[in-house]
Amino acid sequence: MFFKILVFFFSVQAIAFAIYFSTSSSCSLISLCF
Repeated sequence: MFFKILVFFFSVQAIAFAIYFSTSSSCSLISLCF
C-alpha cells in the first residue's frame, strides 16, 4: 500500500514538473522561476 502511494506521489511530481517546464521553458533551470 505504501509503495503504491509512493509511486503515485512521484508520478504526480513528474507530471507537474513536465507541465511546469513546458510552460516556462524560457526560465533558467537553476532559479526555477520562484
